[in-house]
Amino acid sequence: MFTVGVIDAITLLEICFMDGYDTIIGGVFCTSPTRFYIFGVISTFGWFCGTFIGILLALDRCCEILAPNAAKYLFHGNRTWIWLGLCFLYGSYALLFQYPFVYHSRYMAVFYDPHWGDEFRVPFTNPAYYAHNLFVAAAIGSLYLIICIGWALKYKNHKTGAVSNSQRLVNIQSFMISMEILGAGLIYIYFMNFYVPDFCFLIGHVLWQMSHGDNGVVYFIINKTMRKAVIKMLKKIFCRRNGNHVSQLSKASTAMAPVGSKVTVHISSTALRY
Repeated sequence: MFTVGVIDAITLLEICFMDGYDTIIGGVFCTSPTRFYIFGVISTFGWFCGTFIGILLALDRCCEILAPNAAKYLFHGNRTWIWLGLCFLYGSYALLFQYPFVYHSRYMAVFYDPHWGDEFRVPFTNPAYYAHNLFVAAAIGSLYLIICIGWALKYKNHKTGAVSNSQRLVNIQSFMISMEILGAGLIYIYFMNFYVPDFCFLIGHVLWQMSHGDNGVVYFIINKTMRKAVIKMLKKIFCRRNGNHVSQLSKASTAMAPVGSKVTVHISSTALRY
């Protein structure tokens, strides 16, 4: 999950902040080709690498439900580093050898063709990108279908205790993230080959942003342990700030008082509780 967070942060730099900036100023590839190319490479790496990890998450959940021993053999211990290494190799392949995504502010989406929508543009396709997205859709869809069937069979056979609460939460988290990846991949393939209304471009891009940007929100809403830890951390931060504020007021009052005079510092009961 730490790796997912790093990839998400890097990818969001382009698909949210830079794309938002270009939408505001009406930027296109011809206005700043170098910048568009660099950030396009970053987003391409993030998409290929992030979707690969999405498949690994689905495979891990599938093995945990149907074959726990296989899951332990494949994903536990140092074997995790092997999978992550393969993920980064695949993302590096896309970064070095594939055409980067290019954002188009008019349609608020990314394309391989910087002249998308122009009347006299030359049609351009990228077979590797289509193959990747179709594979991602087939793999994630198949794995989660298997997970649902295995989950139903376990519940039917054991009624209670078939799936622990922690397993159920992890499955739901992985499912929500993977479905966003699935939706973004399919809609991008569709609108690059068939006519769609302009709002479909925006939907596809928002789904892509969600697949990278709302993981923390999903974990916070669904995972009770994480939610408690975040709330506890926030309480400590704000309580410490309030305590420092009261301490600074007391020092200031003491310093400003005349020598030999009595100093009375009034501290509210709310501050004392902290």
